[in-house]
Amino acid sequence: MSPGAPAILSVRDLSVTYRTQEGDIKAVQRLSFDLEAGQSLGLVGESGCGKTTVALAILGILPDNGFIDAGEIWLDDVDLASLTEPQIRQYRWKRVSMVFQAAMSSLNPVQRVGDQVV
Repeated sequence: MSPGAPAILSVRDLSVTYRTQEGDIKAVQRLSFDLEAGQSLGLVGESGCGKTTVALAILGILPDNGFIDAGEIWLDDVDLASLTEPQIRQYRWKRVSMVFQAAMSSLNPVQRVGDQVV
């Protein structure tokens, strides 16, 4: 982040867990990042590494067995992680949203990510 530039989205030490019959699965552990106005952010990684979980946590739409067990998600000056479902609805799709990936347009694992993005 540039010195003095405010982040419009700031994720701090985010941890997300899924409760399963086999036990808890820690899907995201202590993730932090800042996004300034005018910037774009892409989450890149192998299947199952937590990319979608991060986006679902930011939007407050984790499945019933998923929960944020630590961290903060600041959108401007509001911690989305602390909001109830009715409260977060006023931000979802209006201030923060997600473009879901189509399976046929996913990244090719045998090519460099940078080459595919260009």
